[in-house]
Amino acid sequence: MKEEDRLMPRTPTRPQVPRINQTVVQGAFRKPAHTDAGYYISEKGKTLVCLRVHKMTVHIGVRHQSRWHSVAPLHAEMSIQEIEDLRSTALQLARELQDGEGIPGLARGRSMTLAQLHKEFMADLKETRGDVLSERTLANYDDVWRLYLLPAAGHLSLSRLTVELVRQIKREVPALVVKKRPAVSNGGRYMANAALQQLYAALDFAYRMEWVSRNVASTRIVPRY
Repeated sequence: MKEEDRLMPRTPTRPQVPRINQTVVQGAFRKPAHTDAGYYISEKGKTLVCLRVHKMTVHIGVRHQSRWHSVAPLHAEMSIQEIEDLRSTALQLARELQDGEGIPGLARGRSMTLAQLHKEFMADLKETRGDVLSERTLANYDDVWRLYLLPAAGHLSLSRLTVELVRQIKREVPALVVKKRPAVSNGGRYMANAALQQLYAALDFAYRMEWVSRNVASTRIVPRY
């Protein structure tokens, strides 16, 4: 998250590759950067997808209008499908960055915070499914947002939500649950899954409203416990 939307420094770029794939990722880990600035490995063509290689880390993301937008950190043992899924997410982000100004909904999504989306999502849920969801169920949903999602990312605009942030929430929620209830079963992982499911549902609603062009909480991208 810290790197997203920053102006890119003058960082060396290696020769372009036809496509970011497992071979390219493994090669990046075999050749870490020698300086703090790191270097980029870009795809040929106009996909905007690239790797940013540092001394200890490799991220996949997008370079657009002199800015670096991180999608997710990588590791050397990632499968072909895992890398392809993250590349698809990067491509979606690139399309959003290129086309967003022409889609009014995406413009709203850039200014809407996750906290505001939560209110819109819950209002829609009560309107469309209020006859089948109990008050207790809706209250439980609100508790998940109040205790875990809003403190972690409620202040962020939808355009600043990344796969990396979702992975961070997944890791942090179990510890928060155990801290509140040391005797909880399953180490709090059930609540982490519940939080990710709520985030996914809200972003799916935002996608249908054309406020975002991707769902960074998809189970395909961030597996559940």
